[in-house]
Amino acid sequence: MRMKIGIREIYKTALFLLLLIFQACERDSNFSIVVNFKLFDSTAIKLYHLTEEDAELIDSVFVSEQSAIKLEGKTEYPALYLLEFFNDQSIFLVIHPRDKINLEINNLSEEISYYVKGSYDSRLVKEITDQQSIVLKKIDQLSQAWEINRTDSLLLRKIDSSYSTLLKEHQNYTRKFIYDNPGSLACVLALYQNFGRKSQPLFDRYDDLDIFNFVDSSLSVLYPYTEAVKALNREVTETKEQIVHNKYIEKRIVEGGPLPNLIEITLAGDTIISNKEISIPTLLCFWATWNSFSANEVVALDSFLESNEAGRIQIITISLDSSEERLREFIIENRIELPVISDFKYWDSELAARYAVKRIPATILTNKEGIVIAKDLFSDELISKLKEVGK
Repeated sequence: MRMKIGIREIYKTALFLLLLIFQACERDSNFSIVVNFKLFDSTAIKLYHLTEEDAELIDSVFVSEQSAIKLEGKTEYPALYLLEFFNDQSIFLVIHPRDKINLEINNLSEEISYYVKGSYDSRLVKEITDQQSIVLKKIDQLSQAWEINRTDSLLLRKIDSSYSTLLKEHQNYTRKFIYDNPGSLACVLALYQNFGRKSQPLFDRYDDLDIFNFVDSSLSVLYPYTEAVKALNREVTETKEQIVHNKYIEKRIVEGGPLPNLIEITLAGDTIISNKEISIPTLLCFWATWNSFSANEVVALDSFLESNEAGRIQIITISLDSSEERLREFIIENRIELPVISDFKYWDSELAARYAVKRIPATILTNKEGIVIAKDLFSDELISKLKEVGK
């Protein structure tokens, strides 16, 4: 009997210890965020975990009075989160297990400011987003100047130059930020910034693969189970494979080589064909409304339609726009009569991949046999070549 009682007691003790260990592990995975606002309303404060595919709601609190708000959650690995509050305003956070974060948010005006304690990575996120806000203000000023002076070609070129300089400066700033903080998840947010326009990323995954690869190699070792890091690793791997594929295509699309056939439907609903059976010189022009240089090229080519030489050349424009509404507005505003094709997939366009286009504007010109005779000619040089071919 004594033996049985002893075993039973040991069993109970073991279960109790396991429970304590389990609870301790649970506590280790807990994190909390205490938020103080300057201005309150009845909107729910929501905390989202940013997963590979979606944003998962972690906690939500309705504000009933002016007091500190506490949100809680559990995470086994460091991860990216989004705190959403009044008037669709939001803050990105990097949260580690056991983090106790305090946020002081001044939301008295439309442009919020905040102070964060208890999360070094989240302070880095604030640093990069504050710098981005400064850049966005400068871009807004350039955009306003563009709209006011749309007929002044000299001034527009100066605005384009200022925009390019601003882009380069912010790229350099962000690169230094990433190299200075190689072990921070804030680098993921820095890497995927948009530059002024909703659809224009700060870095191109092909042209700037080195910085993508640096962040991937730095974080994959530290945070192999973090979803944002896994997503980045997958994109870097796919990009490297695509580059190899594109190099193969580039070997085919060279001067003296044939151009892959094209059969597409234009925005006007017409079927357009380009192949060697057409027996007419053909120009493919890749562009987008968000790239002013390329958009101006299309306007110039449209004017070329009125010349005698244009009747003996087939000109096809392929837009990398993601917004159909914006593209159609541009066509109407500028009275574009050239055929325009777009799958609205931005840089994921199947046509950009088929013709190995990595930047815009891009042009490919063939003779009447469908053989490429020139690539990436622009402005006066392009028009001169078209007149020569159209004779």
